Amino acid sequence: MESLELNHFITKYEEKSNRDGKKVNVYCLNYGLAKKNNIIWGRAQGTIYRKYFIERIFNFTSLVLEQIRETKVIKCTNPACGRIFDDSEIPFLKFTRFQCPDCHSKVETYSKVDEEIEHQFQQANKIPLVSKEELDIILELNRRKEFCKARDIAEEIDMESRRIAQICKKLDEDKGIVIRNKRCNPYEYCTSEIGEKYSDVEVS
Repeated sequence: MESLELNHFITKYEEKSNRDGKKVNVYCLNYGLAKKNNIIWGRAQGTIYRKYFIERIFNFTSLVLEQIRETKVIKCTNPACGRIFDDSEIPFLKFTRFQCPDCHSKVETYSKVDEEIEHQFQQANKIPLVSKEELDIILELNRRKEFCKARDIAEEIDMESRRIAQICKKLDEDKGIVIRNKRCNPYEYCTSEIGEKYSDVEVS
């Protein structure tokens, strides 16, 4: 939760006691993030809604903990061993100061989410940086998976054919992302092997 706060995704709204009398933190989406994405932000006014946020229906603690368990890997750092442990073995690992019982190497907790994000960054760094207009064209060409004319994709990406042709020329000559078939008039376009990689990663 702290990581989400530091990266301005959520904000700690207030502390309250829930229906069971336990102290709980109430979180909300970051105001700036909500504003940017046209999400209505705020709370209902009036005393009738005073305890609205502490209703049990809004208690997502178990859901968050389950998600953490699903994305967490407890693993020996020795590549030759690589033993993976489950949550039930944590008390034993604490007793051994997180040393692997098989090879006595250090045991650490990894996040699958972090590894997936790192992989996406690595993939994204292998391809040229493009603008939103360029990315729209690339992704649409990838979706079609064959040569097509600018007018064929103009409506789909809400762009004039002439503008598409200009951008495709740049993507071909400067970045090698698009292949132009110059044997027909008007030209036809498809993505190169480099261009196909944009559909494999999340690029913004």
